[in-house]
Amino acid sequence: MNLATKTMEPPALTADLLKAIGVLIDNVFASLWREIGLKPF
Repeated sequence: MNLATKTMEPPALTADLLKAIGVLIDNVFASLWREIGLKPF
């Protein structure tokens, strides 16, 4: 295990979305999947 490795930061847009107050990330993914035509499990 290389302890000198830096942790990766998500892109700014993703980080902002994950930190946004009042945004439920599971609903974001569900809505996105619906928009692109994927069916739920």
